[in-house]
Amino acid sequence: MWLALACVLLPSAARADGAMGLALATFAWGPWLAYVVVTVVFEAAAMGRWLRVHLAAALSCSLRANLLTALLGGFFSGIACVFIGFYGNEMNPNPFGRTLWLFTLFGSVSALVEASVWRRAVPNGAGPVGGATPRRRDVLARCWLVHLAGVPLGLAVLLLPARPYPGLEQQVYATRIFFFQQRQLRDALQTYVDDHRALPAARSYGELLQRLRPGLGRYADDPGLWAAAYVPDYRRFDTRERRRHPIEWNPRAGGYRLPDDPTGPLWLVRSRYFGGSFEGLVLEPGGWVKWSHNPQEFEDAAATARLREV
Repeated sequence: MWLALACVLLPSAARADGAMGLALATFAWGPWLAYVVVTVVFEAAAMGRWLRVHLAAALSCSLRANLLTALLGGFFSGIACVFIGFYGNEMNPNPFGRTLWLFTLFGSVSALVEASVWRRAVPNGAGPVGGATPRRRDVLARCWLVHLAGVPLGLAVLLLPARPYPGLEQQVYATRIFFFQQRQLRDALQTYVDDHRALPAARSYGELLQRLRPGLGRYADDPGLWAAAYVPDYRRFDTRERRRHPIEWNPRAGGYRLPDDPTGPLWLVRSRYFGGSFEGLVLEPGGWVKWSHNPQEFEDAAATARLREV
C-alpha cells in the first residue's frame, strides 16, 4: 500500500517546494527523485519527533504536505524560464548561486504552506508536545527551520553527479545558439557581408562577437556576451562560464573576401552539444549566411581540429 501510494505521490511531490519547473529544468530526473525521497523522509523524521507523532503518521503527513505544495507550485512551474538569468544573466548564469538562493527561497515559502498541514496533524497524532497543543507560530518556526536544514541536505544529493545541471546547460545552450547565434548573430553577420562583401577579420568566435557587438540588438550591451563563445559545461560549484568548450570559428573565414566565382559553401561557426552533430553558421555561394545542422556542411579538412566531444 505504501509503495503504491509513493508511486502515485512522488511524481507530484517532485513539484514540491514550489519548484518542479525550476528544478527539472535544472537537474535530471534521477537525482531529483532521490532528493524528493530524502527531503520527505527528513521532514517526517524531524517534524514527527518534535511533535511526538508516530513515524508512519509523520510520513503520511509529510507526503500530504508536499503534495499540497506540489499542487500549488504546479501553477508556477513555468518560472524556470524567468529564472534562467537569475544570479548572472541569460548568457552567463550562476548555476550554484541561483540554485542555493532559490532553493532557500522556495523552502521558506513551502514552510508557510506545510506548517498548516503539520498543525492540523497534531490532534490526530500520538499526542501533543509536553501535553499541550503547540502554538501555530511554534509549528511554523519549526517547519521553517526544518526546511532550511533540508536545503544543504538536498543539495548534497542533487550535486552528486559531476555535471549536475544538465537542464540548465540545455537552456543556456539554446539561448546562446538558437536565440542568439541563429538569429541576432546571423543577421549581424549577414549585414556585414552585404556591406563589405567580406567576412570580419576575426581570429576566434569570441573576437567575432566583439567585432559585431554594435549590431547585436539587445545583446549589444550584455555583459555576458563573451560567454556565448562557449558550449555550457557546468560542474557542481561553478558560479559562471568556465570556458571549457569553445565554439569553433573557421580560421579560413577570418577576412575572407567573397570571390567573383563562388566555389561552394564555407562553414563559419560550428558547435555540438553532448557529442551530437555539428550545427552553426554557413556562408553559401553568393554571400548568403544561413544556420545549418547538416553535418556535411561542416566537413573541412583544411580547418582546425574538430571540436572536442562535450
